[in-house]
Amino acid sequence: MSIYADHASLKPLLPQVKEQIRNFVDCDFCNPSAIYSTGRITRRLIEQAREKVAAAIGADIDEIYFTSGSTEAINWLFRSTTNHIITSNIEHKAFMRQKETYQGCIFDISVDSRGVVDVDNVKNLCDYYGNDATVALGWVNNEIGTIQPIEEIADICKQAGSKLFIDATQAIGNIPINVHEMNIDYLCGSGQKLGALGGCGFIYVRKGLDLTPIQLGGAQERGMRAGTENALGIIALATAMNIVTKNVEEKASQTAKQRDKIISGLLKIPNSHLNGTLGNRVCNNINVSFDGIEGESLVLQLDTCGIQCSTGSACNSQSIEPSYVLKAIGLDDDTARAAIRITIGDDITDLEVNYLIKTVKKCVELLRSMSPKWKEINQ
Repeated sequence: MSIYADHASLKPLLPQVKEQIRNFVDCDFCNPSAIYSTGRITRRLIEQAREKVAAAIGADIDEIYFTSGSTEAINWLFRSTTNHIITSNIEHKAFMRQKETYQGCIFDISVDSRGVVDVDNVKNLCDYYGNDATVALGWVNNEIGTIQPIEEIADICKQAGSKLFIDATQAIGNIPINVHEMNIDYLCGSGQKLGALGGCGFIYVRKGLDLTPIQLGGAQERGMRAGTENALGIIALATAMNIVTKNVEEKASQTAKQRDKIISGLLKIPNSHLNGTLGNRVCNNINVSFDGIEGESLVLQLDTCGIQCSTGSACNSQSIEPSYVLKAIGLDDDTARAAIRITIGDDITDLEVNYLIKTVKKCVELLRSMSPKWKEINQ
């Protein structure tokens, strides 16, 4: 049996997206800036896609700009703002690497053992800096699945006059989103997390707010991002967003039931630990440590059994250091290195759930039988 359980890294192309791709590449599409008929058709497809993306998050059409993904959107924000950036110490690398350039402008909001940001700390900083502050947070942590209290933080920002930027890469399709109702100023997402193509995403910018153009050249994206648009990626992104944002709560509830079965089964393995919290966790995320083994070894062993998962963010996969997210929530180095992340699709079956639990148990036992560290633990 083969189970793909790394949806937080990349969600496989949706069937409807594959069909859209085939239809598009079979057409006589042209440069969308061209004034002849085939160019105008491509332009119309892009603007229809913009309308779908806007509708999926409760935005207006002219508040959506297409990007290469969330990493570009996050960099765009940092390069545009003169505000103090208020962010946490468990954010995506696209946030964390900004410290190298914007030292002194970032405040590391601490998180508790669940990975939830200190809201009082956010409030104190917003009250102090007021409209000279931008709170920038991931709605859902990509490693441990913690859901941040964004609506509460949005209220704090509104009262203080601060701006709010949300990385919704792991939230779209799992949590209902309406940027206007929630008082969100900026929000971004990426196609590959939704069942669309990699290399295409978007940023929402509330009307009346400004960003500095990210690329200079032509007049694409209303002069904010020069360069011929990735029409295929944009159309795929809009198709996927239109699908995954429908009946979100119902689908999330069903996925969470399967997630909970997996967590319950894995925690029956001796010396296993759930990283993060169960009650405030996105519906598809499981992050568990197994004492006495290395997470990377377990991922490789599971791959031989047909199960694809990860040790955490793909952006950190080349690092030999333990996850800074797991360290931030209080794990020691050994426990952090013993973690794996399983992120399931909403179509996972009971048969696959049972196979996954049984196979992880078997692989953990195999690795522990060869582990000096496990022998030390049991002496």
